[in-house]
Amino acid sequence: MKKTMVVLILSTILIADLAYAVWVKDSTRKNMNYTIQQKPLVNNHRSSSSIISTPYNKPRTDLGRLSSNKYAQDSTSNPYGQHGSPYSPTSINNQYGKYGSQYSATSVNNQYATSAPKIYGSDGTYLGKLSKNKYDPESTSNPYGKYGSQYSPTSINNPYGKYGSKYSSQSANNPYASSSNAPIILGD
Repeated sequence: MKKTMVVLILSTILIADLAYAVWVKDSTRKNMNYTIQQKPLVNNHRSSSSIISTPYNKPRTDLGRLSSNKYAQDSTSNPYGQHGSPYSPTSINNQYGKYGSQYSATSVNNQYATSAPKIYGSDGTYLGKLSKNKYDPESTSNPYGKYGSQYSPTSINNPYGKYGSKYSSQSANNPYASSSNAPIILGD
């Protein structure tokens, strides 16, 4: 049998909306294992537009950076910035807005939200849905889920992880990190 490498591109339904995966058949091993290599599609250099074009022609609204830095311009913790203001339509802190209301299906504050905003690390890693829904397996509020557990490496709730530590430059919880490294929030 001839040794070959087979590469298949999977649909984003299996991985995430802003990433694609490549299955690589490792022909150097005897048992022919398959491995997944996730390729980020999030651009760290954001444009001035509030609409971000994503693969598969599905535009997403930029809701800012999930950051505890209250001085960063695009931080959700900055009450005077576009994404942290309680009056901005693209703020998760606007209790009457699409992304902050407790009744909107696309809100972070709706405990039954089905289409909550998604979080991506600055390196393109999918970090789950920013939602109060404890039953959604992708929610950051689900303590037993991959993205809400305090033990998961892809959770913003892991105090020792890359995305949850108060010392990591890519963490949502570091009050001194630059906002360009903080996770980005994208709404539908």
